[in-house]
This record gives sequence, C-alpha cells and structure tokens, in this order.
Amino acid sequence: MRVRRGKKGFTLLEILLVIAAIGILVAIVLIAINPNRQIEAARNAQRRADINSISKAIQQFIIDSGGGYPGTLQNIPVGATVGVCNTTCSNGINLSSALAPTYIASIPVPPDVNGQYTVTKTANGVSIGYDSAGNTSAIIAGSNPSLDINFARDKMLFNSTGSIPINFTRLSPGTYVGADRLLKTAAANEPRFDHNPITGESLGLLVEEQRTNNYFESENIAGTSVFQGSTSNLNITTAPDGSQTADKLIGNAGQTGRQSVYKTPILNAGTTYTFSVYLKAAERTFATIWFDSANITEGPFWGASGWLDLSTGVSTNTAHAKIIPAGNGWYRAFVIATPTGTGAYNLQVAIGTPNNLADTGAPAQMKYTGDGSSGIFVWGGQIEVGNSITSYYHNPNTTGFTTRAVDATNITGANFNAFYTQGPGSLYTEAYVSLGIDQQYVSISQDGTFNLRSRKNASNNYIFVARDGVTRDIGQTPVPSLINNQLIKIAAAYNTNDLALSGGGQAAVTGSTIVLGTNNRLDIGSYGGIGAPCPSCTIRRVTYWATRLNNTILSNLSR
Repeated sequence: MRVRRGKKGFTLLEILLVIAAIGILVAIVLIAINPNRQIEAARNAQRRADINSISKAIQQFIIDSGGGYPGTLQNIPVGATVGVCNTTCSNGINLSSALAPTYIASIPVPPDVNGQYTVTKTANGVSIGYDSAGNTSAIIAGSNPSLDINFARDKMLFNSTGSIPINFTRLSPGTYVGADRLLKTAAANEPRFDHNPITGESLGLLVEEQRTNNYFESENIAGTSVFQGSTSNLNITTAPDGSQTADKLIGNAGQTGRQSVYKTPILNAGTTYTFSVYLKAAERTFATIWFDSANITEGPFWGASGWLDLSTGVSTNTAHAKIIPAGNGWYRAFVIATPTGTGAYNLQVAIGTPNNLADTGAPAQMKYTGDGSSGIFVWGGQIEVGNSITSYYHNPNTTGFTTRAVDATNITGANFNAFYTQGPGSLYTEAYVSLGIDQQYVSISQDGTFNLRSRKNASNNYIFVARDGVTRDIGQTPVPSLINNQLIKIAAAYNTNDLALSGGGQAAVTGSTIVLGTNNRLDIGSYGGIGAPCPSCTIRRVTYWATRLNNTILSNLSR
C-alpha cells in the first residue's frame, strides 16, 4: 500500500531570505548601472573628446599659418582666457569661420546647458578648458583692448600682457582673506587680493578708504571690558586669522538676566559709526550686538540691535544688526548707528536663546539660566567712523586708536599714455556689491578736473559719471535688484556728445551731451587722485578700449 505524502511548500523564512537576496542583487545592479553616473561619464568623455578636437584644430592652424592664431584669437592678449562659441555669443569668440571645415568639422557644443569650452592664449599655442558655469568674461571679438587687468585671475598689478604696471600705495598693513580662507595681513604697500571666506575663490583687488579702529584691545575680550552676568575664557579657540586668540563669553551659573560684555568708547554726536565683531556658536547659538544708549537715533535704549542666529547666519532685524559669513564657522556681525549726544557708549555683545527673539523691550529681558560653562566665541571687535563695514584692523592699544591707510591704485604718466588715446573710449568693470553705499570702481580724468567714472551708487543703481564742468551722468536701475556680494558687470562708452551705459546685460541707456577733455590718469577705487576711494570695494576686472564700442557690444559685455 503506497502512502501519499502532502507537497512541502517554502517557509516564511525562506521566502524572506529570497526577497532579501533579490533586493541586494537589484541594488548592486542599480549601483553598477547608475543612470546619472553613466550619463555624467558619457558627458565627461564627450567633453574630453571635444577639448582634444578644439586643441588639435587650433594647434594645426598655428602651424600652417606660421605662428598666427585663428580669427579674433589673434587680438587677445597672451594669458587671457575667453569662451569658445560655434556662433556669435556674448561671452566668447566664434572660431568657426577660421577652423571649420578645414581643421574641424564644426566647433563642438558642450553636452550641458550652461557649460562652455574656453581657450587660454599662450606665447606659442593655446590651452583648452571647460567652464561649467559658462560665465567666462570675454574680450570682444574684433576689438583689441589696450588695457585689460584681471585681478582675480592674475593677482598682480599689471595689464594682462605684463606691459603696463599699476601704481599702488597703502602706508600701513591691511587684512584680507587668503586662498586658505583665513584672515591674512598684508604689509604696507602690499596689495590685497581677496578671497571668498567660504570657498576660497579668488575675488579680486581689495581697495578701501582710510579707517580707524576705536575699539580698545580688539582681540582681548577681557581687556578694558565690563561683564554683566558673564565671564570669559581667554584664547580658547582658533580665531578667523588662524591664531589661538579667540575668547569665549560664558553665562554665569544661575544668572537669569543679561549675560553680556561691553566696552565704552567716547562717540561724537552726529557722527555715524559701524560697530562689528566676529562671533561663532559654541553651546549657545544665538547672540545680539548693539549700541546701548538712549541717545541713538535708531531706537530707544536697545539702540541699533538684532538677534543673530550663529548656526544659520540669519539676523532677525537686518535693518539694524547684520551678519555675514567669515569662514570656518565664524560670522562677522555689525550694527550702524548715529549718536545724538557725545559721550561714552556701551558697545555690547550678549548671549541669547531662541525663546525670546520677539522681545522688543530692554536687553535685561534676555533671560535664560546660565550654567557657568555654556556660551559663544568672540573675537576681533572694531568701531569705525562710517556707514559701512570695512576689513578688520587690529587695535592692540588700551587708550589709543589704530588706523589703516587708504589704498591708492592708479596709472599715470608714461604708463597711462601707453594705453590711452585722447578721444572716444569704453570702460568695463567687474566688481562685488556692498548694498547701500557708493562704490567708485574706476575713473579716467585730468587730475579730477574732468572725469569719466563707473560706479554703483548708494541707491544700488549702475551709474556712468560724466563731468566736463557740468554733470552729464547717466544711470540705470538693475533688474532684478542687486543683492549683497553679487558680482556686477558695468560697460560704458563715450564720444563727443555721446554716452552709453549697460549694467547686467540690459539694453544700453544713452546721453547725448558731453565735451571730451584731455585726460592724464586712470584711478581704481577713487577718482582723479583727489576723490575718496570706495569705502570698501573688491574689483575683479578693469578693461579699456580706445574706441566707442556699440551699444549691443556693451550689453553683451555686461551680461
């Protein structure tokens, strides 16, 4: 007799193990054939092939022509970098007519929307590269500038060809951000080529007016200071300049009122001051700074103030207190105020919490219980006359002040005559925006008696200043509005009874009345050797043509 057995199925555990194995295999396959990675790999391969093709085509042209460069590349200074286009473009040159189809079938286009191939001219060839942002600043095809200074790229005080030196003096040291994102000190008469404190990107030449730091012992929180419900731990962490000099402001154990530190310099009535300090989150992430007096035009008792979030870099009251990134977790906070009476004013830094950001009363209402160890890091106080912040300048004194001299940058005499032609001309500048202040970028003048200047005014508009004894200025409103630290490009041109200005790629605005004078100097950051320079300007590029570029070119240049 045959016994019939029932069929045995898979157990739940076996099924789960199979599903897990399939999932692992699927994950491995997806990683191996990651579509985004595969696409980017294919694009990289195309870019490499395109760069090789462009390079070979140009090099063969140079050989066949006995050392000449194709098309308008011939007119570009050695060392200059421009974009490569297969048609007319606003930020590059078109080499199609010179190279295709003899040396290359056509000029290749990068496989992404914003990218652009670039060509850097060398003494006996070229170097081809790739710009993912597609914003390479162009030398206009068919028109060779007689002056082209690229401060951000070259980091030198010379025309890009090296043939025209620039006069520079600053009769004191001065600070700037280095490529390593740390605060550096340049010696007297040493130019400052600034960098982004977050990315280390080269920004250009830093040019500033003279300013004095009135904050005593600016790197010593305990020196000449008064503490309220707080204490300090000195030289506890790395400062923005890389030294072990930053201090910690700590709330006293059990303290529930204000936990702050302040100094009391004498300020003059009717004078506008900017108070700044470097702050960094420790156990506490909120702080505030202010002028503590009833005699401040910006408000009662609080004076100019605002809550600062040191974890996000956000201020709750940007009309008063502002905060900007300073690198390595540091922020530079500052307030601007005008005393209505002369006397001692408390320049105060306080610890805060996110629980009382809506407080509008006296600072004593800032309440949390201190524990004797929690706080914020503080370094580098500065109080300066003016309605804007400038580079930090250390003041080690307990009674006296420390002054950073003006940056004087110009081209005069034979060096000016080497590139300038009396008559029509065009100016192009690239610089970074500081909102709400007048920034003079470059001027051409006869020792200030006649001048042509590119600038951004205090209302944040593009301006081309034209003075021949009478003001002939023309201006343009940016669309969209400018934002702080934005790179802006201004292109302007002039001829007798003919002015034009374009900023941000907009259609040029024009003016029709001007009498050209005989000029003898170019100044960067000031005008005519007599005007005040920028309170603080970082200028990336200055270019001059001894011709009146047409309005379309001006618009393309400033885009």
